[in-house]
Amino acid sequence: MVISLFYPNFKFDINSFFILDRHKQQYLHQQYLLNNEKIEIAAIEQQLANIEQQQQQLKQLTQQLNTLIQTANHNKRQLYLLQQIPHILPTGSWLVALSSQIDNLVIKANSHNYHEILQFMRQLTEQKIVTQIQLQTIQLTSQNIQKTTLNAKWLFSEEQYDKK
Repeated sequence: MVISLFYPNFKFDINSFFILDRHKQQYLHQQYLLNNEKIEIAAIEQQLANIEQQQQQLKQLTQQLNTLIQTANHNKRQLYLLQQIPHILPTGSWLVALSSQIDNLVIKANSHNYHEILQFMRQLTEQKIVTQIQLQTIQLTSQNIQKTTLNAKWLFSEEQYDKK
């Protein structure tokens, strides 16, 4: 035997060969399973990365939706006010400008009579469109027209805007 020349104490028998071969096969099978598990782990990690990316996109879309909802609600309030103004603005008065940001409203109106401005402020309050109405400025022009600026806060009852 050739092996006995290099390893004199080594005894070779066929059973040892099969045992070594079986261990080698088991080792290769374990390596195969380990590689498959590594592939599965990589796939799961990729799925987790995709889920995290989708969660981030969902968060951004939710924020955009909330912004759009706030804008739509703000627009509803403005539209409702504009629809009500012809009914609550006294005959001798007219709207010059309307500006709005979040919950603040600035109304500029002209009138021939100061009492009409007071009546308009009362009507706004009674309509429950705005609250905390304040007369910011009033100026009398040479044509005897009262230029008025009012500040107010929006009321946030969306139901009243939806039903009209």
